[in-house]
Amino acid sequence: MTDKNKDILSQKSNIDQQKLMQYINDSMSHENRNDIEREMENDPFVNDAVDGLQEVSKEQLPILINEINHKLLKEVSKKKKRTRKTLVVNQSWTYVAVLLILLLLIITYLIFSKIK
Repeated sequence: MTDKNKDILSQKSNIDQQKLMQYINDSMSHENRNDIEREMENDPFVNDAVDGLQEVSKEQLPILINEINHKLLKEVSKKKKRTRKTLVVNQSWTYVAVLLILLLLIITYLIFSKIK
């Protein structure tokens, strides 16, 4: 799985996780802070992300981010497994249907061949 799929913020905005962390920790230039604040005005998702990150203690933040990304990856892989399982089940029913049709055709042929 690519890094872009692992990071939930990459799907919605141009701001990466590291920039958000620098913004929260006040460790970025004034110009970059303005860029992020402009993005927050334009995108409610980024605004909510920053608000949520500001409410969490800075010691717990990396742990929570890793936990969320891990759970997201786990859910995505579960969905892929379910999709594969469904495909296998559907294919087995297709094989059964084809065999039944062939069997009916053979029986019909045998019945009509005995009538003549």
